[in-house]
Amino acid sequence: MSRATEPANPEVMAFCKSRFLSMLAQVDRRLARHPWLAGEEISIADFALYPTVAARRAVLDEATGLSDLRRWTETMALRPDVARGMAVPA
Repeated sequence: MSRATEPANPEVMAFCKSRFLSMLAQVDRRLARHPWLAGEEISIADFALYPTVAARRAVLDEATGLSDLRRWTETMALRPDVARGMAVPA
C-alpha cells in the first residue's frame, strides 16, 4: 500500500482542521473590519483565497461563528465570473 492510499491519520487530520479553522478565524476578523480581504475593494487576494475556502465548505459549515467569512463566501459565490471559474468541466 502506498502512502497515497493509506487511511488518513485522525490525529493529523484533526491538527490540519484546527490550523485551517485558526486561519479562517483570522480572515473572519479581517472581514469584520472590511468588506474584502485587502480593504474596501475586491482584489486578487479574494479571488486567490476563495477556492480554498469553497473546497473546504464542510469544515466551514461545522464551525461556529465566522459570520463575516460566511458573508464574504456567499458574496464571492454570487459573482458570475467566480461561479464560472469554480465550475468543474464535465
